[in-house]
Amino acid sequence: MMHHTLKHGSCRQEFSRVLGLAMSKHDDIMLVPGNITGLRDHIEKLLGPAFAQRLLSERQATLSLPNGTKKTIHLASLSGCYGFEHGAIVLPWVPLQTVSLAEQKHPRSDKFYIPNDGPGTPHRAPGRDELSRYLSSYPRSKAV
Repeated sequence: MMHHTLKHGSCRQEFSRVLGLAMSKHDDIMLVPGNITGLRDHIEKLLGPAFAQRLLSERQATLSLPNGTKKTIHLASLSGCYGFEHGAIVLPWVPLQTVSLAEQKHPRSDKFYIPNDGPGTPHRAPGRDELSRYLSSYPRSKAV
């Protein structure tokens, strides 16, 4: 199932909300960042610096939640993640080609897309922003 946000741009609260949604539905989550440097700050603030460091150095880390469940987070490109088979794929601020690749390589996994820009973005022609183009390619995607 494809999911998308209506809020666009690099926003820690939106990333946190979407990651929380993905983690509530799946135990395996693959993060496919458009920019690892920007994502690092978000992961550090959300999950702690030690977890962020382990995830960035090992590209996979398991998080134990207070209720005892474990969530494995993979940080990878779609072509280089060998431990991820099925679960949720969080695609924050990636090009639409990456979204298409995620759908091709992992059709049974839930995808959560956070676009860089949306309708009304001043540097894009009407209908040419990422969110509008995404919705024309994936009209059955659900807003989260």
